[in-house]
Amino acid sequence: MEDLCDCPECQKARERQKLLECGCEQKNSACSCGCGHEHKSNLKRRLIFLSISLVCLVLGFIDIWHLVGIGSVSFLDFSYVAIILCGYPIIISAVKGLKKKKINSSLLVTVAIIACLILEGLRLGGVMSGTHMHGYVFAAGEIAFLMSLGGLLEAWTVNRSRRGIEKLISMSPKTANIRFGDEIKKVDIAEVKIGDIIVVMPHEMVPVDGVIIKGESAIDESSMTGEFVPVDKCEGDSVWGATWNKMGAIEIRVTKEPQNMTINKLTKLVSEAEGQKAPISRLADKWAGFIVPGAMLLSVVVFLISFFGFGETWIESLIRGATILVVFCPCALTLATPTAVAAGIGNGAFNGIIIKSGDAIERMSSVKTVAFDKTGTITTGCLMVQEVIPFGKLTADGVLQLAGSAEKYSEHPIGKAIYSYAKDKVALIEPNGTKSLLGVGVSAKIDGKLVKVVSFKNAAEEYKDKNLSVLTEYIDKGYSVVVIISGFAVAGAIVLSDTIKSGAKEVISSINTRYNTVMLTGDNINAATTVAAECGVKEIRAGLMPEDKLNAVLGIKNNNNKVCMVGDGVNDAPALAAADCSIAMGALGSDIAIETADVAVMNSDLKSVENMLKLSKTVMRKIKVNIAISMTISFAAIIMSTLGWLDPVWGAVVHNASSVLVVGNSALILRKSYGKKPPKRHKNAQKQKLHHIHTKGCCE
Repeated sequence: MEDLCDCPECQKARERQKLLECGCEQKNSACSCGCGHEHKSNLKRRLIFLSISLVCLVLGFIDIWHLVGIGSVSFLDFSYVAIILCGYPIIISAVKGLKKKKINSSLLVTVAIIACLILEGLRLGGVMSGTHMHGYVFAAGEIAFLMSLGGLLEAWTVNRSRRGIEKLISMSPKTANIRFGDEIKKVDIAEVKIGDIIVVMPHEMVPVDGVIIKGESAIDESSMTGEFVPVDKCEGDSVWGATWNKMGAIEIRVTKEPQNMTINKLTKLVSEAEGQKAPISRLADKWAGFIVPGAMLLSVVVFLISFFGFGETWIESLIRGATILVVFCPCALTLATPTAVAAGIGNGAFNGIIIKSGDAIERMSSVKTVAFDKTGTITTGCLMVQEVIPFGKLTADGVLQLAGSAEKYSEHPIGKAIYSYAKDKVALIEPNGTKSLLGVGVSAKIDGKLVKVVSFKNAAEEYKDKNLSVLTEYIDKGYSVVVIISGFAVAGAIVLSDTIKSGAKEVISSINTRYNTVMLTGDNINAATTVAAECGVKEIRAGLMPEDKLNAVLGIKNNNNKVCMVGDGVNDAPALAAADCSIAMGALGSDIAIETADVAVMNSDLKSVENMLKLSKTVMRKIKVNIAISMTISFAAIIMSTLGWLDPVWGAVVHNASSVLVVGNSALILRKSYGKKPPKRHKNAQKQKLHHIHTKGCCE
């Protein structure tokens, strides 16, 4: 962390976002830190070196000097080029490791290359004349080439897996159109301040997080939430930077400084996600430290067994010992975990799931209990009118007309929900003398008659109407009930509730087949019971304050029961932090959730929670398969090398084939899909009338 990376990509990112603090060990090299990727220039150089090395290995294998009539010129073998281009970085890595008193896999590869070169020297000296068809310099070059190829494939897999997250980063807006009176001026995004008015024309990117104060449009939020259908937005609705305005011109009041925008906060998550390894990955690195000296010792043992036990010549015994060094390199083992974790992070990013670390994936895979918050997680968090109940002479529409008219200018969530529902159902009347009744409700004159919309508790205390008794069953089920008073008589009632998210029942039912589910909510037991019964959650703990949720999570953990907490807001933060792993739902709207949770789901679809649980299982299964592949091939190759069935050349092929196989197996995670593919868009779809899918209710 001593030198900051000064590659063009990192410089631009820091200038634009001021968030990336890249700490590369070596400037202009492959980043292993927060800048999040191996630089394209470095990848291109490695690919060129590999291409040249491959050509030279082929020329060395076919003995090009002999084919052109010059005769065999062993000391000018083209394979030396591969050793220099591909082997030099490996040798440098081994030397640096030794200087730091650290044993790494590069050391064993270096020893194997040196052993092959010693054998080649003996062959050139006539000591081993005719013992190998191509010369051992070819084996050394092949080892270096295949090791570099495995490293390049790993880098490609990691870079490929990061594209989903990098897409979010690259879309960070650079300029914004600010309104100054009647003038509109384009400025750098860094100059934008809270309270500024930003003008966004059709088909332009929304540059800031803010609230629409003028106009309406359809906003394509797929870059942030994964939703492929544009969402209709009007005055009062929130919008996020890096989304796209598809239709009408809108004006937005900025609510966040550019550096605090949601898109820029995700950049920080990239650094965290790419800079951490799962514990099992560190274990593999630790094994590499034991394997390197173990391989050297085994090489000596095989030499002695072959010479004294099998009666082979010292030359053949030396070949078998050198082959052990080639096949016992732990590269496939050390590739097993990081490639799978990187692919898992990439798969999640493509599906709107931001995973902070490989450690989170491992912990998620061992979960036994999934704890859900209720409001905003299982439910929409928006009140909806469920039923209108008329009393006396009025019809349901008449009751709704009175209530909707009286609540027209209400700022209370219940009032806004009633007005939003009523305006689409009946013709409303302009109210006069609207008054807010603190702790009670609202009153207004409708056609000259006083109308009140009050709480059930207030109505029960002031009006002894027998009709009110029928409303108690709704109260017992956790619904919100308001009573409409016309004049001095009870005219009717409206029943409201928080609605369960679409598909929640199916998702929780599926999760119930593998995990225990618990609902932790601050709502009363009646409301919690109603929601739990409808969606299928197994256990309920209601009436919880934030510290109570924390204690509930700790209680589950104390029973040696690993728990994943799923929440969406500030009150869930303590429980999110205390859980073995945690998922923030709809993280675009909760800064604390995105900072506290291990995983941030960029939409509010519970299906993403199920997908994350499945993804963690898939990644850990791939890691175990990768380790099994590498260990099985290594042990089989050791036996064959001891028996003389493999020489250094074929040993290199077998060993490095296992590395390529491991990387390829991990890359399959990127292709795995847990949901339906999005429908293809018609090229003229944006010109068509878009269906209004914005949820009506108190959120409008």
